[in-house]
Parts: sequence; structure tokens; C-alpha cells
Amino acid sequence: MDNKKISRKVYDYLLRHIGHVEEAVDALEKEYFFDDVTEGINFKNFISDYISSVRDIIDNATIEECVEIKCPFVVIGSVVEVEDLDDNHRCKYLITLPFTRHEEVKIDQASCLSPLGRALLLRSLNEKVDIKVPAGKLNYVIRSIHLPEIA
Repeated sequence: MDNKKISRKVYDYLLRHIGHVEEAVDALEKEYFFDDVTEGINFKNFISDYISSVRDIIDNATIEECVEIKCPFVVIGSVVEVEDLDDNHRCKYLITLPFTRHEEVKIDQASCLSPLGRALLLRSLNEKVDIKVPAGKLNYVIRSIHLPEIA
């Protein structure tokens, strides 16, 4: 696993983030997946893998006080700016849990379960991402990752 450098503030945020995701997942599972056992199990496994990956990254991270207050990888709740490598157009997306809408946010939102959200999760700055979507294929590079809650 790549050893990431993160600030104490980002480290603390990510620890809280894991707890928030676990709580939200329990509520979502009860509300939306109670009658579809297979989908519920798939959702729970996906989130469990995500949480394990975030834990692994922060457990192996180097915490530095002088590092910028930026997350070096995409997490649920991140605002991610991507550049389309085909036309150089830039877009921003808020990565969300499924079945949630943030009406106050004026940018596009992508569920972590969508093809776009899944492809961006845990990816790093300047990483190229090829995404298969229903309309075809997107060729993106991640240009910025922002955590609105700690800005």
C-alpha cells in the first residue's frame, strides 16, 4: 500500500468519517434494502471493503503537521474535480452515499454506487480513471480533491 502523507486534521476527519459512514449505512440498509437481501448484502460488502481500504490507508499514512489540509484520495463526501481527457472539459462531483441528495450543493452529485462514484473512490490526485457508464466510456484525470467539511 502506498504510504500517503496527510495532516493531523485530515487524519482525524477520516477517523470520524468511518464512524459516520457506518452509522449512515445501517440506516440506509434498514430503509432501502430490508426486502432485497442480495442487494443489501452487496451494499454492505461494498461499504465494508471501502471502510477497510480507508482504514488501511490511514493506518499506513505518515501524519505531518505541515502538510496541506487536503485529502490525498477520494472519499465519500469529497468534491472531486475531473478533467475529461477527450475534450479538456472540467467537471466537479460530490461523491455521496446512495439515496442522499444535498440540495444546497450546486454541483453534480454521484452516488458511491454509481459507475462514476465507484471509479473515483479511493483514487488519488492526477490519477487517470477510465469509467464505463451507460452512455459509453469517460476518460478522466483527477485534478483536485476537496473535503468541504474541513475547509
